[in-house]
Amino acid sequence: MLKKFNILSCFIFFIYFLPLTVYSEAVDPIEVIEVTAQKRVQSVQDVPFSIAAISSQTLSSAKIGHASEVTTLIPNVNATRSISGISNFFIRGVGMDGFNLSSVPAVGLYVDDVAIHSPVLANFALFDLQRVEVLKGPQNTLFGKNTTGGAINFFTNDANNEGDTSGFGELSLGNFNLIKAEGAISFPLTDKAGIRLSAYSHKRDGTVSSNIPNNTSEYNDINRFGARMKLLYIIDDNQQLSFSLYGGQQDQVAEIKTAMSPQDSQSIIDIDSQDLSKNYSSLINPPNDIDAYGGFLKFTSHSDTFIFNAISSFENVVSQRMDDWGGQQLQSSVYQSNIYNSTDTETLSQELQWQSALNNDIHWVFGLLYNIEYGNIFQAALIDPAGPGRPDDSIADEGIGPMFDRGAWIDHKSRTFSTYGQLTYPITENLNLTSGYRWTTQHLKPTVHAAGMMMDLPGQEFPLGSLGWYSIGNNDFDRFSDFMGFQRATQYITANGGFPASEQIDETFNEWGGKYHWIIT
Repeated sequence: MLKKFNILSCFIFFIYFLPLTVYSEAVDPIEVIEVTAQKRVQSVQDVPFSIAAISSQTLSSAKIGHASEVTTLIPNVNATRSISGISNFFIRGVGMDGFNLSSVPAVGLYVDDVAIHSPVLANFALFDLQRVEVLKGPQNTLFGKNTTGGAINFFTNDANNEGDTSGFGELSLGNFNLIKAEGAISFPLTDKAGIRLSAYSHKRDGTVSSNIPNNTSEYNDINRFGARMKLLYIIDDNQQLSFSLYGGQQDQVAEIKTAMSPQDSQSIIDIDSQDLSKNYSSLINPPNDIDAYGGFLKFTSHSDTFIFNAISSFENVVSQRMDDWGGQQLQSSVYQSNIYNSTDTETLSQELQWQSALNNDIHWVFGLLYNIEYGNIFQAALIDPAGPGRPDDSIADEGIGPMFDRGAWIDHKSRTFSTYGQLTYPITENLNLTSGYRWTTQHLKPTVHAAGMMMDLPGQEFPLGSLGWYSIGNNDFDRFSDFMGFQRATQYITANGGFPASEQIDETFNEWGGKYHWIIT
């Protein structure tokens, strides 16, 4: 009897403790994700405000290939596409849903803590990444650039001056002739210098075609290429130089939005009844092209009391995009609305930043940022109303009203200077006081050339469209296949003897802001 009891006791002991033993061996240690949201290396769990950190593995497994797609992984963060083709980012509903290419967004975009001033350049940053940090809420006192809604920071893999050559390569194939390739190689140049080269290519046929007869365009294709070079030079134990040059090209056919509405008095849209592979656009291969590059040189010096960074950066973006906002096959006052956007802009920036040493209990950041932007921005629209036409409406258009155009050519010039700082003081082990301040002055001095009039005026040899459609200098313009950009606009300006109207703007804006809060951990 005692023997049976001992056997039963051992069996119960084994059954009871086996799951605990197996469980303790199977569980991995909690992964510690390090971020630099407060200009210092911390565990993401120690950052005293809302932050989301996305690793490169997560980005890869989620098949994220565009900057705006990062928002699909984070609650309360989203992006919309404007008629200019740029992505407008929103964090907790704070953002700017604008379409002007010269607008300053409310959510700041950064690569390796260096500001991206043109949002389209971010499209060529999402490869060979270490992580992405999304900082929710105002961060103006940590960054010189406007970050009223928050900041999205793309951190790329660094060059290495130690160790052997390393790298990776990936190739993906799929439907619609999808070919996606990405790779990187890193190796030391000397015992003090290292280099990392990375690139990607993403191609895919268009997935949307037109229901309009004889229009064989394939919309929403992908044809992007990007590359990056990073150099690291160790001057001594306390000083180093890092250089990054990155950019890419995009040669695509624009995606055309198609509006959907409930059918047969239904209250919701039945997606299964919608053919998402079709649109109702008459545009033939509308361009969605970008040539963009940028870079920065960063000098870092460490001392016993503070860290100093000097960052010089530049950007150049040339783009053109054509959109159809009229061919929606819906009841509307507009039959056709073609939108044209072009940019040729440059940005130069210089930032000086001081921050406390990493081992200091009191953490502080102070910085100065000077920024210059200049270049040309062109936005125009051709509109064909569907309202009642005039008896002298002599143009054979699809709508029944007179066509007209609107447009603006902006000779963009601006200078911005910012000073910012933030101090975090530990009152107790679990109570911190944070205070910050930012002051900005911006001088805007653009020249805006604006024009617009009805195009089919009676008594004219051909209509005098203000920017050249069916007009002097561009009487061969085909509104369905031709692009109205700098070249076409220049032809009209030359033939017309100048712009119909121009305005010189000379304005200076001074703004300040700050924050003050207690943090209990």
